[in-house]
Amino acid sequence: MNNADWRQNPIDAFVYSRMEEQQLTPGDLADPYTLLRRVSLVLTGLPPSTDDVTAFASSKDPKRYERYVDTLLASKAYAERWARHWMDWYRYSESHGSEGDPHIAFAQQYRDYLIRALQQDVPYDQMMIEHLAGDLLPTPPNQ
Repeated sequence: MNNADWRQNPIDAFVYSRMEEQQLTPGDLADPYTLLRRVSLVLTGLPPSTDDVTAFASSKDPKRYERYVDTLLASKAYAERWARHWMDWYRYSESHGSEGDPHIAFAQQYRDYLIRALQQDVPYDQMMIEHLAGDLLPTPPNQ
């Protein structure tokens, strides 16, 4: 089993070598529309819009997929999706968990900060500083 065409970069070569060890063969490559849907669902949790599909289909740009991924990475939907993962990790909540509990005041400000930080591509080390000591910083992060 030798399919050199399938290996287009070092990651493909690594995956392909592991597949060979297990005597597996790669499946067919996804068509552009399936690829568009997959990347949109993974990065934003949402299917591509009709406008995105139309623009993608009509574009002759060989880098249209890369440009679409860049657009998704810069979108608010991407920041919202990954901020939810961050909040789950840090057990973010707007209440203490019972039906009668009062809401935690200003909790939404933390959520909004995370979305802004991810959308503005704040470096991880800076985000950690702001996350842990934001109220003690001499100049607060952009609001």
